[in-house]
Amino acid sequence: MTIELYDAVKIAKDQVLQLFAEQTLPHLMLEEVNFDETEQAWLITLGYDSHHEVRTISRGSKMVSSMFGDTSITTEEKIPRVYKVFKIDASDGHLISMKAAHV
Repeated sequence: MTIELYDAVKIAKDQVLQLFAEQTLPHLMLEEVNFDETEQAWLITLGYDSHHEVRTISRGSKMVSSMFGDTSITTEEKIPRVYKVFKIDASDGHLISMKAAHV
């Protein structure tokens, strides 16, 4: 049996959800796929947000706020992504390895 690309991606996604079951993985996405001809393995890169910070910055005075409502501005910090590369055996679909991808 040969594992096709779609199946390899599903296996990688299932594995990351099982391995990190105690954590939330916001915005989990497929980032990259590659087939290693030498090792006959799929290399599937999945990425997710490591955390999400929202800061509220107050602009304006209390008088302006009372006249025009809330004048605070919400800004979002850049959200760092985490990338994991899953090596999936193309012959039977077992997980060979999971490594952190450094971008």
